[in-house]
Amino acid sequence: MIHLPRYLLPLLLLGVLLGSCKPEQGQIIPLWEGKAPGSEQVSMTEIRNNVNLNIFNPNRAIRQIQDPTIEIFRPEKPNGTSVLICPGGGYWMIIYDKEGIDIAKWFNSIGVTAFVLKYRLPAEGHANGKDIPLQDAQRAVRIIRANAANWQLDPNRIGILGTSAGGHLAALLGTSYSRETYPRRDSIDLISPRPDFMILLYAVISMDPAFTHQGSLHALLGEDPPEELIRKYSAETLVDENTPPAFIVASENDHTVSPENSRLFHQVLEEKGIPVEMHIFPRGGHGFSVKKSNYAGSRWPGMCESWLRKEDFLD
Repeated sequence: MIHLPRYLLPLLLLGVLLGSCKPEQGQIIPLWEGKAPGSEQVSMTEIRNNVNLNIFNPNRAIRQIQDPTIEIFRPEKPNGTSVLICPGGGYWMIIYDKEGIDIAKWFNSIGVTAFVLKYRLPAEGHANGKDIPLQDAQRAVRIIRANAANWQLDPNRIGILGTSAGGHLAALLGTSYSRETYPRRDSIDLISPRPDFMILLYAVISMDPAFTHQGSLHALLGEDPPEELIRKYSAETLVDENTPPAFIVASENDHTVSPENSRLFHQVLEEKGIPVEMHIFPRGGHGFSVKKSNYAGSRWPGMCESWLRKEDFLD
């Protein structure tokens, strides 16, 4: 992994595909030119189902993703901070609206530019499927950082948020950003994909069968993965002194992903001296996103904003 000083970023921008214009609201940007790495032999049609069954309040579940993208949501007055959002779905689908767009709009309300990641899923026929989501997350952060000057973003205030299995992807990026998961394509891949902060909501953290969400484990690593593979994809085993600060949220009555995932990660981050704040709410269940009628969903956003200010990620 090559970490370049800030003054070299403008040189790299010459090779950026998107030129010097500001991104448009809702603009969808492909992560890869041509076939994504590992998807060269894949050919499938993307499936989108509205799991709400309500055309006025869609909540799309997306599967069979061949062409990963980021969708841009810009606030009226950007403050330079940005966040890449990784929606959940157990690594079997992506819950795009509720755990992507809804959260992006909240970030816009506090001046943060948001990017919703539509990442490829590991069990859909891609080569080396277990690294496919991480490839897309790495590439997305690199694209955002490469375009920081053009998009009025601070390249040192780029965070990642993940919900449920998307939380595992976010935590994995925060602890494995330097893992080489694909051959370098262009100058963008010279840029560090390390996020500057992590926000983890009801997240899968560990692949340890004692803690993990079994569906996510099986989608990512298969039915009976060896111990060394479990450790390699368990974020709590990968924390070091360069792991970014984290804000962690879960609920006690989450019967889908055990809050022990969050507690375990919090403990390891504290042991390594990484700034971390955790809130385990007494109720909220799973998948609360930013739902105002939910105990946890109505409370964590304000706490998160305060934490971002405390850690100097918001002015």
